[in-house]
Amino acid sequence: MDKGLLYASLFDQFGPELLPIFVPFVQKFTANTEESEQRCAAEMVFGLIKGSRFWPYEPVERLWTSILVPVFQTVLNNVTGETVQDWEICLSGATNKHDVNRYCSIFD
Repeated sequence: MDKGLLYASLFDQFGPELLPIFVPFVQKFTANTEESEQRCAAEMVFGLIKGSRFWPYEPVERLWTSILVPVFQTVLNNVTGETVQDWEICLSGATNKHDVNRYCSIFD
């Protein structure tokens, strides 16, 4: 959770400018079934979701449609028994106490 909050504060402070740096790592780590890489990806995704809550609409829409939805599709294909809890913590912590309307893409 601490690392996820670090990523969240980075994305909150610097905005979408950090996406080109972190997105390749998130995509690489979610494609692998190794527990440590899945955990790191879950922490980064937690930071992306939580840190983007005050971004303007257009960058958030691009984040969800072009990055996070494909990442979650990959996660659902590669999740293991050891990493299910990491992804549960990621989603529950990132969406806790936030506007539900901002997360329509994940529910679709």
